[in-house]
Amino acid sequence: MGTGNLRRHILNQCPRQKTRDIAQALLEQGDKTLAIRSQKFSQERFRELLILAIVRHDLPFQFVEYDAIRSIFTYLEPQVNHFTRNTARADILKMHKNECSKLAQEMRSCPGKICFTSDLWTSIATDGYICLTAHFIDSNWVLQKKVINFSYMPPPHSGIALCDKINSLFNSWGVQRKVFTITLDNAAANDVFVGLLRDTLGLNCSLASGGEFLHVRCCAHILNLIVQEGLKRIDISVDKIRECVKEFDSFQSLEFSGNTQKTQLELYLDETKIDRSVKLDVLAFWKAHQFRYPELAQMARDVLTVPISTVASESAFSVGGRILDQYRSAMKPEVVEALVCCRDWLIGEKGKWFLVCLLYLHFIFVCFNFLLYIYIENTEVGLEDLTENIMNLFN
Repeated sequence: MGTGNLRRHILNQCPRQKTRDIAQALLEQGDKTLAIRSQKFSQERFRELLILAIVRHDLPFQFVEYDAIRSIFTYLEPQVNHFTRNTARADILKMHKNECSKLAQEMRSCPGKICFTSDLWTSIATDGYICLTAHFIDSNWVLQKKVINFSYMPPPHSGIALCDKINSLFNSWGVQRKVFTITLDNAAANDVFVGLLRDTLGLNCSLASGGEFLHVRCCAHILNLIVQEGLKRIDISVDKIRECVKEFDSFQSLEFSGNTQKTQLELYLDETKIDRSVKLDVLAFWKAHQFRYPELAQMARDVLTVPISTVASESAFSVGGRILDQYRSAMKPEVVEALVCCRDWLIGEKGKWFLVCLLYLHFIFVCFNFLLYIYIENTEVGLEDLTENIMNLFN
């Protein structure tokens, strides 16, 4: 039996292992397998892991200069090269710059529109910050939530200043033509801000329906208004539902080989209803049917991305509060932004359950508004009577 196959395998496919220092080799166990690895220390990998630890656990930059910590590192690897807090700060800024480039490319190449949430926050040193969060569904139909900016926002926080700031952030990311909605609270300046932003983005005709649906009010604030004032603002939601129904009816019909032609919406509504007891993944459903209903799937990709609250932005404030504490209140804004954003981009995968809960909450909220619209349209009960009936339930 010849050895030609074995020789070709060794020369072309099997990587050669260095065995000059086999005495320093260790057995490594992982995934129920044993492998030989070299004990050679990588200074670059050590430095990268230490920077990630600082970002993930909100450690001060001075952590790398603690004598006890350096003693531990020296004990584990006598040849380790220690570095200073200034080097750690520079590494984090470099990491933030690299991750920004990757995220910008990901957002610009996503198939659908991008929805945003934004809110203002005041640090312990009374410095103002604005948080901008992007929500989009990628090509694999996975809902993504990214804190793209945690930027210093000096006073005044007027509508004009907010418009200039947000528009400049959109320009820096190159996503002006992909903006779909922006979710805000009910601050008085936000109405002026959205009006100016709608006019600015409308110059390139990139907003859906001329920017009519650009402003989405935070559901938490809306529910608070409902409790305090009844349902005085429900007519606005009803009008938006009516417009959504009109958007459904505006889709072009597909041509089939049969005698009858139906729109994608009619074909979708003719589908067999799914049992309520069956666990339904909304994004997985539209991923499976994106080629059967391409126009509806594209609309679902945009609509299901719309955040109904500013929780995504407000959750970043708790991280900012741990970074800008009473001992580090003088940190530069660009360093704060790098820490907050890198933590969200690199460690944020742990919070996928939050995105799923947010998606289903959004789905329930849309269904509630749709049912309320159907109820008002098919009954003679006026809005004032409906408000009185709901308030009686609270009593």
